[in-house]
Amino acid sequence: MKLPKRAAYSGSVSSDMTSRTLLMLVKDQGNDASWQEFTKAYHGYIYALIRKRGIAHEDAEELVQDVMVKVWKALGDFLYEPERCRFRTWLARICKNTSINFLKLKSTRQKAMHIDDGENAVIQLCQQAKIEENEEIEWQLFIAGKAWQQAQQKFNQLHLDIYSRMAAGESAAAVANALGIKENTAYVYRKAVQNEMGKTIKRLNSELDA
Repeated sequence: MKLPKRAAYSGSVSSDMTSRTLLMLVKDQGNDASWQEFTKAYHGYIYALIRKRGIAHEDAEELVQDVMVKVWKALGDFLYEPERCRFRTWLARICKNTSINFLKLKSTRQKAMHIDDGENAVIQLCQQAKIEENEEIEWQLFIAGKAWQQAQQKFNQLHLDIYSRMAAGESAAAVANALGIKENTAYVYRKAVQNEMGKTIKRLNSELDA
């Protein structure tokens, strides 16, 4: 079985391709283009779930590839039944099992070599329940991050600065004074970005949250 080359991570699923359509195409394991779309869409989420378990960057990147291989092999038998189990739930389960296996192996090796590098894998395993509770939060952060990337391509820097500063808690008056604009303009620009972000988040959830 040949695994298609992984494309670099970027934006989102093509505008004419919903998550369900993408999954159906990826199940045809000879479709390289659909696999590249898949890796573009989900690489960031897989990486975030693995890193959330305290795994270092370089190890996490390796585990992302392990997860991709497992997904590639298992998708042929995956049944698309979102009313019973969403695809991202199934994907998160693969990430969880891959991460736990890695941490168990690391713990065993460290114990055999009498090594304690401050990253106690056993403690990490005990924190799994808490991590799993945060998977929904991690998904929403992932989607919001992608929406922000797209907003950065659409709005000028002034719009983005105003939105960022007001989202961080600065008042419209303070932002307007700092940037030399009218307070009403700050509200209008913030609202424009906020509305666009909301629409993008809704679209991305529809596209990716199978």
